Amino acid sequence: MVSMSVKSTGVRILLSPRNSSPSPSVMLPIQEGLLAMSNGVTRIRESVKYVKSSQGRKQRFEKMIKEVGISCDKRPPLDVATRWNSTYQMLNVCFGV
Repeated sequence: MVSMSVKSTGVRILLSPRNSSPSPSVMLPIQEGLLAMSNGVTRIRESVKYVKSSQGRKQRFEKMIKEVGISCDKRPPLDVATRWNSTYQMLNVCFGV
C-alpha cells in the first residue's frame, strides 16, 4: 500500500501497488471536496480548541447552553488534525450523526 497526503486536510488516500498513481479525473473531485470541507472543519476545530483551552471558557459555554435551552449530553472532543478518526469523532458529536 502507498499512502498519499492531500495538502492541509490531514486526509490520506491509500492506493494499491497495481494503481500507484490515481488518474487526475479521480483526484480532482476528491481534492475539490476536501478543500471545500477544510474551511468548515478548521472553524469547528478552532472553536472547540478555543472553548476547551480554559476552564472559564468551558463554564461560560455551559452557561450559554443552559440559557439558550439547548439540551445535549455530549461535548465535542478536541481532535488531532493528522488523525482522521479524531476529526471524524469531533464532527460526529457536533452534527449529532
